[in-house]
Amino acid sequence: MCQWRQSSLKQACGGHTYELDSVACSGRSMRVDVAGDAAITEQIRAYAEYRMFATLARFSRGIRGVRVTIKKTRSRRSVRNIACEVTVTLDPSGSVRTRVSGPEAYVIIDRAAERIGPLVCEQTGPRLSS
Repeated sequence: MCQWRQSSLKQACGGHTYELDSVACSGRSMRVDVAGDAAITEQIRAYAEYRMFATLARFSRGIRGVRVTIKKTRSRRSVRNIACEVTVTLDPSGSVRTRVSGPEAYVIIDRAAERIGPLVCEQTGPRLSS
């Protein structure tokens, strides 16, 4: 079974690319892109970016990129929901994806992060100890 923990972070310039300590990661950075419709606030985007990075940072050597899409949807019962889809492109090839929906943005972002971590771990194995 794959064991993993979140590692400490360091924000790089620009606010959109983060990297681990250069000693632990050989200077490689992991990009987390967050897209969403006009109804998604900058605060929600920033939170999604942070949560995915915090969850996936220890696997950065095995990750080419992370794409998070957050948008409002309607369910069959005409209830407004928010959907969060996370796609992680793996190095050297392949990808993993999860999709979560619900009424509260921060809750679905947390659930998506909780789901994507073990999926990446299964594909890449544990990479860095924290």
